[in-house]
Amino acid sequence: MLTDQTTGTKIKCNAQFDYLFTQKMGLPSDIATLNLVSFSNCTLPGNAAITLTPTTATLPMMALSFNPRRHLGVTSGEFTGLDISLSGSGCSGVLDGTGAGANDGTVPYLYYNNPNLLTTGRPGNLHIYNVSGCTGLLGTGDTVTLSTTQSFSGLFITSP
Repeated sequence: MLTDQTTGTKIKCNAQFDYLFTQKMGLPSDIATLNLVSFSNCTLPGNAAITLTPTTATLPMMALSFNPRRHLGVTSGEFTGLDISLSGSGCSGVLDGTGAGANDGTVPYLYYNNPNLLTTGRPGNLHIYNVSGCTGLLGTGDTVTLSTTQSFSGLFITSP
């Protein structure tokens, strides 16, 4: 789910993610690459359809810290390089970090070894730009959060 932090508008979607984990060590480190991100069945409030299209093919999953004392290990970090276009239902815009087309949007995450769960939803630097026709729903420059929860079977991060 995407949430405009200024207006409170929520865009609900189904999302498909594919991860390729590496065995890098040290912090910070790109511990995985997120490939083939796709969104489907996206809706604005009132069930108006909207299409979200990632313009970046892969995103690094950067590990920034590791706490071995919580949940058998908690890794915190961020996905970097996010750029997503929104279009449909008379509403369009671009999600990115410092500007439309910058390809530098970030989404913070936490990965819990127990219960093998990845969560997002804290503010990163995602903003919406070039908003057109989304009167009252989204505004150019508004901060946006991306919230998701994903389970992983058997993924145990011991120390990035």
